[in-house]
Amino acid sequence: MEYLAAQFLAHQKLQEIAEMNNWEDFHQVIIFLIGHITLTGQASFETLKYIFQLAEKAVVRDGSYDFWWKFLVEAKKQKKVGEIIARKHLPRDIWHLYEVKMIVPGLELLISTPAKIETLKIEVDSRVDPYGIENLWEVMKELRHKLRGRYGKENPILTELHFWHHNEYKCERPSDELLLTLHPWGHLTNLTGSLGEQEEGKEILNYCFKLKTLRVRLCSLEAVICLSVSLEKIYKSIRNLRVTLDFSSEVNAHDLPSLTTNGNLEVTIPGISDKDKEWVVAVVRNVGCQRGNKRGQGCRHLVLDKSELTCNAVKYLIHKLTRVVTEKLSVETNCNITVEDEESVAALENRTHISVNWI
Repeated sequence: MEYLAAQFLAHQKLQEIAEMNNWEDFHQVIIFLIGHITLTGQASFETLKYIFQLAEKAVVRDGSYDFWWKFLVEAKKQKKVGEIIARKHLPRDIWHLYEVKMIVPGLELLISTPAKIETLKIEVDSRVDPYGIENLWEVMKELRHKLRGRYGKENPILTELHFWHHNEYKCERPSDELLLTLHPWGHLTNLTGSLGEQEEGKEILNYCFKLKTLRVRLCSLEAVICLSVSLEKIYKSIRNLRVTLDFSSEVNAHDLPSLTTNGNLEVTIPGISDKDKEWVVAVVRNVGCQRGNKRGQGCRHLVLDKSELTCNAVKYLIHKLTRVVTEKLSVETNCNITVEDEESVAALENRTHISVNWI
């Protein structure tokens, strides 16, 4: 019905149609209308003006990337249409693509219009694996070729990537391949996701000198080593480093390298129990660079979620990690913690200066 309605309207006087109100529920009709106008060869400057007026009456907001991408496709990606969309209907400077339906259309518009932006923020919530978003992987692979001459090492787009699914769940396919697509057009400034094992000398973050916030899940010793190598080069720019170490206590804690930071290191270790407490101490000491004669900034915040820790194990950790954990210990446990237990732990806080938070 919407298609047929648009076909009918295409043969009417567009000036009169553009004077009509109440177009809010007819976005798809407008998209089909530009398609019919284009197919019949009527897409002159004058007719385009009236169709864009319809879009304004339909309250198509600036930044409706999915609408404008469909509009441009129906217009056969005409250069003049892309120029109008970029100039009048897309945000200037900063693009935030935070809904699944807008991510790929937003990237397609970046490719197909002369839009000039400074910052690109892509955010995928924890319910969705970004590799499962239709065409996202394919479009991101094309960006280095499609943006050549517009964005590069000399004039990059400052890019934030937030892949919450990769950060909150253990995934077979980490964020690595998506990160690689940023070269050379995008300079990574903030990352939420996961990192895997890369070939020595080709660590993904080696040259991310503008990186400020890094929140990643690491599922192997090799992944921690790769991150450590990169941090030796880029740590000065990083303000906050949050790592989730999602591997079992079978990994030798003394093989773990230090994670060089400016003092804002947060470590999360999920799924541990009392038998792992000595291992946890060794892990935090090593990644916080508190071993031998080599001392680092330590770990500002240690998070032990989804654990089976008793109160006695928590008190053991507080004692052993004094001056290693510098601010806070957060514990989520399925063991019964009584009021007396909480009071006994609270008594240690003043002596150790570690604030304990029961999640």
